[in-house]
Amino acid sequence: MLHAQLKGKCPELDNMEDILTSTIFGYLELTDDIEWLKNILKDSIDGDTLLISNFIKNAGEKNSVDFHFWPIMYDDTEPDLLIKCKSENKTLPIMIEVKLYSYLSNSNQLLTEYKNLVNKNSKFLHDLNYEKGILVYLTKNDILYKKEFEKSKLKIKDIYDDSFKFIHITWQEFYKSINALYSDNYYNKIFGKILRCLKHYGLDPFEGFEDINERIDEDNYYKFNTSFNWNIKDIESTTWRFKNG
Repeated sequence: MLHAQLKGKCPELDNMEDILTSTIFGYLELTDDIEWLKNILKDSIDGDTLLISNFIKNAGEKNSVDFHFWPIMYDDTEPDLLIKCKSENKTLPIMIEVKLYSYLSNSNQLLTEYKNLVNKNSKFLHDLNYEKGILVYLTKNDILYKKEFEKSKLKIKDIYDDSFKFIHITWQEFYKSINALYSDNYYNKIFGKILRCLKHYGLDPFEGFEDINERIDEDNYYKFNTSFNWNIKDIESTTWRFKNG
């Protein structure tokens, strides 16, 4: 699917968030590299890096990350992704709601997902032993998404617990986190294609305009040529006025 998207062979799927979710995170699931997750979260947890350091700081036999796409909650809702981070006897669930072009299905969508995470409102979550968790709203860098996040955060303020974080991450920030691992990594082919896919959707960060070091000759902007085909007998005098500016 990733190759087809990069070649523009499935334009009818370009508006489907599920395709983006399965493509990006499906490839990340194969890497066994969880540094990308640490990079994304470390700057978004209100400085509380201890919340994740014990779970995803180092990959190894005592650390594991499992991906669960569209897990069904008891209320029949389906967040896009649930990542289970496990380190020794501790577990950290990370629930992710992905948006590409659409917005929240209803004003309480994120509130519902937050409650489901805190209350272990699914068979899968109920069987996990955890006291902390993270709900991630992953969207484009758009003011309307930011407003949705802020409104949802106000709604959950009464039940907001520091043990359960609610954060907003943009795809542009996601891109930077993947790109930071791209230069020297065993999974460069996968990371490279993920970066290309995000660019295909216009989800790479804006880096400013290219600086063109080219000398501009000001005279080129003041030269003009014109000709007049007048009968000189019909013109007694001609006055030319030029204004600088």
